[in-house]
Amino acid sequence: MKNRLFVALLVVSTTAAAQAPTIASSGDYVQDFDRLITEIRGVKWSVEFCGGTYSEKKPAIDAAYAEWREKHAKLIAEMEGQFDVIAAYLEKLPEEQRGGVTVAGYRQEVEGRRASIREHFMQMGLGHFAAVCAGLPDLLRSPKFDFEVSRAALVENIRKGPMPAPQALQPFSQVLPSSQASSERKQPRQY
Repeated sequence: MKNRLFVALLVVSTTAAAQAPTIASSGDYVQDFDRLITEIRGVKWSVEFCGGTYSEKKPAIDAAYAEWREKHAKLIAEMEGQFDVIAAYLEKLPEEQRGGVTVAGYRQEVEGRRASIREHFMQMGLGHFAAVCAGLPDLLRSPKFDFEVSRAALVENIRKGPMPAPQALQPFSQVLPSSQASSERKQPRQY
């Protein structure tokens, strides 16, 4: 579901006005981080998919992506650093409260969403996908993809960090895979 949400956001964004939508926080650190890191990585994946499929659009897409990464480098690094925050948090928990949760497994799960997002792009059909890719440079320069503003509530909640145990245990065990469960999964979990 998160993959479809990202693709839908990208598609709608390429055809809608440049006004930045505001995304409400769920109030849950894990859910908000999961959503935002998927969107940040989804931008990268979209650039790869579009540039790899439409070589004539690649220079414009790559230039816009480089600008986007430079402009948002601090936020991107901060959100990527949340994996370390989660690892430190989990390290402080007693072993029996971790429930087999691993940050490495969660990172792998997030990366696993790449294939699902690509599949959603391909299901659009080449004409629609081409239009999305043609609009990607403008989208990357739009307020919608200034995540610090358009996702301000998520960013604010994430910056608070994980809640003290035991409140945070439930969300972590639902989102972060255990190493055993992660190895048993054949496809990325849909959110």
